[in-house]
Amino acid sequence: MADLHGTRANSEAAPNGGSIGVDPIQTLARARDVIRQEAKTLETVASRLDGQICALADYILSNGGLVVVSGVGKSGLVGKKISATLVSTGTRSITLDPLDALHGSLGRVGPGDVFLALSKSGETDELKQVVLALKAQPVVIAVITAQASSSLAQTAHHVLDIGPVNEIGILGLAPTASTTAMMAVGDSLALILQECRGFTREDFARIHPGGSLGRELALRT
Repeated sequence: MADLHGTRANSEAAPNGGSIGVDPIQTLARARDVIRQEAKTLETVASRLDGQICALADYILSNGGLVVVSGVGKSGLVGKKISATLVSTGTRSITLDPLDALHGSLGRVGPGDVFLALSKSGETDELKQVVLALKAQPVVIAVITAQASSSLAQTAHHVLDIGPVNEIGILGLAPTASTTAMMAVGDSLALILQECRGFTREDFARIHPGGSLGRELALRT
């Protein structure tokens, strides 16, 4: 049962009948520490952003093509969120699984489009193969990566460099700070595009007709 502070007693039984054994004070402190470490990463990434994001935004605004977002694993999941944010703020976007791209779906990418690859290492084999295939087309390649000297970065027209990122946790293996950083950079790109094109509340309401948000906006517009 939760106490007045929202914590649970150490002796509460786990679903399998064992004891959870969580120290509420230490666990809460650790949870807050994780978030603070991610916040510190975002501060560092913000300071690393340079004119590359401006040049990429200018190209997207000038050409009006699709922003095709692609990644593998956790980066692919982050890419779906970035694409969804782009679409909901006025920028045409789709996601593309690299494996599908290599087996026919590359036809979804056309002249004037931007292929935005997400790869912490910048060495994701599937993305490298896709980029190699796209090099023969008038497609702009952009990459969000932690390795500005990587293969993907070297072949890209625009590199959004999040810099060296240490993943959080005792093992430091699961994508945590890096995926948070990639998502933040994607949000930044989407919102500067929204503001540069003068995307209004009325525009937002037009493409968000459903749910409580749509109803609220309809009443205000």
